[in-house]
Amino acid sequence: MDRLIFEGRFLVNLVGGIVRQDDLKAIHSRIDWEHMYRTADYHKIANIVYLGILGNGEKVPER
Repeated sequence: MDRLIFEGRFLVNLVGGIVRQDDLKAIHSRIDWEHMYRTADYHKIANIVYLGILGNGEKVPER
């Protein structure tokens, strides 16, 4: 349950940061990126999340 709340807040903060054009916060390695993508795709914000992590490509694991 805590993981779902953490990932939900991360999505909201990431999209909010893109909309406000703020600096992005550090991306934690404990995020399940496959689940994040599926959640973002379900809510039709996968393209915005992609823009958010595009600049942090060195911090996102390959798989």
